[in-house]
Amino acid sequence: MRRALILSLALVMGACGGSDEPAASLNPAFSKTWTGTTTVTIPGVAPITYQGQLVIAVSGGNATVTRVCLDGSGTLTMSGSGNSASWTGTLVCAPLAVDCPAGPGTLNITFYSANGTLSNNSTTLTAQGSGTAIACGSATTITFSFVGT
Repeated sequence: MRRALILSLALVMGACGGSDEPAASLNPAFSKTWTGTTTVTIPGVAPITYQGQLVIAVSGGNATVTRVCLDGSGTLTMSGSGNSASWTGTLVCAPLAVDCPAGPGTLNITFYSANGTLSNNSTTLTAQGSGTAIACGSATTITFSFVGT
């Protein structure tokens, strides 16, 4: 009986207590539609550059990032504080049609990590991501970088 009372008291105290530290928050300036240049780097291939967008919504220490994949789909949630945030996990993008030497094929991209940083004046977002690409029967590591305003 005494052990149950001590355990119950410890649980109640833990539920009532909390840290005096404020929760870390991201700079709210992350929240917007960022338009800029995306560069895809694939080993052995010249970098591919195109215009892209990332849409970010901040809530406390989390940033929900949409339009991550090449087709404009894909969402991930980064965490951080101030002007930087990061994410690790698995984001599988929808397959895209590509031309392979043997005929039509698909490109499958999976992201495993990403990070983003705001400039000191909060006018420029720099983001990087890494993952794998599988196309035409071959898999390789890829990196993405994005610079937007």
